[in-house]
Amino acid sequence: MAELDSEKEIRQFILSNGLDKDLLDESSESLEAWLQECNRLVKGFVRRFEDRFISIERRLDRLEGERCGYRKT
Repeated sequence: MAELDSEKEIRQFILSNGLDKDLLDESSESLEAWLQECNRLVKGFVRRFEDRFISIERRLDRLEGERCGYRKT
């Protein structure tokens, strides 16, 4: 019987603290909205890396040109 009382207490605790609700189902944003936001963030991250690589490539080209005695613009 002590086992049943503890189970009842656990159920009451879960219910009283709202732990029985699935918050994802009640979310105001859809999964599609989250997916679009994640895609936007990933694209921005990739774009930032591409910009950095282009910048590095330009600097290396300029340094190589200066080393060879001519300057690229």
